[in-house]
Amino acid sequence: MRLSNLLVGASIAGALLTACTTDEITIPKSELYAREFIKKFGVIDPDRDLNSATHSGINVVTTRPTDVKVYADINGKRYLFAEGHKLSGTTPLTFDVPKSVKEVIVEIDGRLIKAPLGGTVRANTTGRAIWEKKDNVVEISRVDYRRLTDEGVMAFKDYLPEGVDNIGKVTQNFSFVANGDFTIYPVYWCTAGYNTFGIYYIDEEKNEMVHIPFYTNKIFPIDGTKGNLIYTLEDPYAEDYVPAKDNIPLIDESRPLDASVPLNNQELKPADFNNNGLTSFLDFQDEDWAVFKRRYILKLQEQHRYYFSGHPFSEYFDIDYLIKDSHFDPAKERKIFVSGIEVEAKDETHVNIVRLSMGPLNDWKYPGDEQDSHPSNKEVKGWKSRGIHVSIAPGTKFGMYIHAWYLGDQGIPKPSIDNVDIVRLPLDPETGLPKKDQYRRFYSEAKYNPEIGGSNVFGATYMYKAPTGTYRVLGFEDYGVDVHDLNDMMFFISSEIHQDIPDVNDKDNPDPYQWLIAAEDLAGTYDWDFNDAVFAVSATTIVDGEENGAKKTRITVEPLAAGGTLPIYVMFNGTITDDQGDGNGQELGLGHYNIGPELHRWLGGYYRNPINVKEPVASASGTPLSFMVDGEWSLTDEYKDHPSWTQNDVKGMGGFYILVNPGNSLNYMQMGISKFTGNLDDENHFHKVTPPSSFDKQDQVVVSPEMLCIENSWCWPMEECGIHEVYFNFESWLKGDTKEWYADPMHWDAQRVVKRK
Repeated sequence: MRLSNLLVGASIAGALLTACTTDEITIPKSELYAREFIKKFGVIDPDRDLNSATHSGINVVTTRPTDVKVYADINGKRYLFAEGHKLSGTTPLTFDVPKSVKEVIVEIDGRLIKAPLGGTVRANTTGRAIWEKKDNVVEISRVDYRRLTDEGVMAFKDYLPEGVDNIGKVTQNFSFVANGDFTIYPVYWCTAGYNTFGIYYIDEEKNEMVHIPFYTNKIFPIDGTKGNLIYTLEDPYAEDYVPAKDNIPLIDESRPLDASVPLNNQELKPADFNNNGLTSFLDFQDEDWAVFKRRYILKLQEQHRYYFSGHPFSEYFDIDYLIKDSHFDPAKERKIFVSGIEVEAKDETHVNIVRLSMGPLNDWKYPGDEQDSHPSNKEVKGWKSRGIHVSIAPGTKFGMYIHAWYLGDQGIPKPSIDNVDIVRLPLDPETGLPKKDQYRRFYSEAKYNPEIGGSNVFGATYMYKAPTGTYRVLGFEDYGVDVHDLNDMMFFISSEIHQDIPDVNDKDNPDPYQWLIAAEDLAGTYDWDFNDAVFAVSATTIVDGEENGAKKTRITVEPLAAGGTLPIYVMFNGTITDDQGDGNGQELGLGHYNIGPELHRWLGGYYRNPINVKEPVASASGTPLSFMVDGEWSLTDEYKDHPSWTQNDVKGMGGFYILVNPGNSLNYMQMGISKFTGNLDDENHFHKVTPPSSFDKQDQVVVSPEMLCIENSWCWPMEECGIHEVYFNFESWLKGDTKEWYADPMHWDAQRVVKRK
């Protein structure tokens, strides 16, 4: 590990040989390992990070005691990183995440809010909410657009004609029983109002009606897309942009386009171009730039209907290229739109556009403020509807509702965003009806509605047979004073029978994220397969608002592989306050600990026989063990459990290390966690495999890694397959030549690695 120690050791050895040539010099295993590693791989880049975890966090602001969870989506799966119980006021939540993570998802009262690492999340925030929400019964998410024909949309409209009392023509006064997932598609509206559509159910335990809203007509979605229901007057299957126009050359590559030029030199307001409340372009992350591009392109398209001739970008871009390389005839004055941009921050309120893409736009339109979503005076060629995916706990009785807002409503806020909060209304113990608040709601079950215009029916449903299948249609009335035409808001469900929706896949709560720690055992074989000990570590930060923000971390260790043939132990150096990790365990205090029995035994085998390193999929498993530590803990070097370090303290990877016991003198069989009482300095019986840390760089130590902390997608090499032979970029990565060595399957040999089962 420490080349400086190695050189000092050599000097001392020379002096000893001079003084007494009969003494036997024993070189520590770690120094022998370091020598061989440097012979094989050379001196590695001192800035090369051998730990994939980073310590970060967010601030959560709540006005009342609130439960909070912090997740992140990694490779298509959601993981838990932190929990807050009964948090009130401003609370910092810190936790470890993989270095690839730039933002997290914070769950507050059933709402999911995206936030960049280091950011602040407020419980009353709406503008930053992602279009997704859930409680313990219902989970809502948005899916991609689905194409609809104009004939299909007109069929919805014509079946329940405007200005006609349609009661009796359809099923009314209805509810549903959940038996699986389904998707709702907006298809039509005919109303002067702004109406929010949602699902309701009764929480029997709390005697409340729970309202989960998820769609508002006429409102632009918060993710910057054009709209939930859009149409085109052109060929709906034509390409939106001409691929040949994707890279219009700048006339002068050294003169990037200043975004303030096409906007008449006006400064931009960064807050208008992101969902995270950022007021400076200098703070924008990848997610914010993606939103900026969508909204800025829309802004350009709204303000400038550009043609080939007289184009305001002509002084920057080679418009001749666009014309000569186009199969479109400029004489026809086809509209040319900005279709894509690449930008960089210039200062807090300006950006530079460094590349611009343009092309004839297949102009999809959003009805927006129109009273009738269908433009009856135009020939519509096609529609797209953005689906709303719904998962409801099986057996739950639920209904649909709309929250109506009229132009004449006084004192009631007009909807301004398509993702408003979940609302719980207590039920009157005598009538069973929800108690009123300031909003006007109409339900699919007539008993919850007032009688207006002679009827309390405000919801309709019927089956619609289309060429692509049979669908259940939903229609709602939002006024009813004159007639109940039940077509003010219309949707269809992609399921044939509302009582027979396909079975749901029950979604468990997200698991904590696991890092993999892989180690060599320093046995002297120098095969560099990093499979002698492989185990997974997960950590969840827990902050308790009822205990003045007391912070703990629940750590779980799971054995994965034991490729060596020496007795080997997973060790932890720190303060364990609960050896069960559940609040009911024994407090063990500060020290060095065996986590589980000898690693082979933990996996159900014997130390002479390598486990989970010879087959492509691991077969043996061991029971994970959990424990709790107080205060700030991290798998990174930021973990400082001790007031000061001693010689035996482990400074990297949160205090985890490996202890090898060649003589099997420990023969430790206990399945739990226990304090180590042996002499760690006794190299005749033990040698430690320790992690690299940033302290090595501080001390100008040349690192030869004995342990690696890697993201959970990693597969460890099979036995006698060197990590550099399996992962082709490993050697160049060590020297700083490449940024990544294991994430891309193109850069490793899938036939010589072991995957978790």
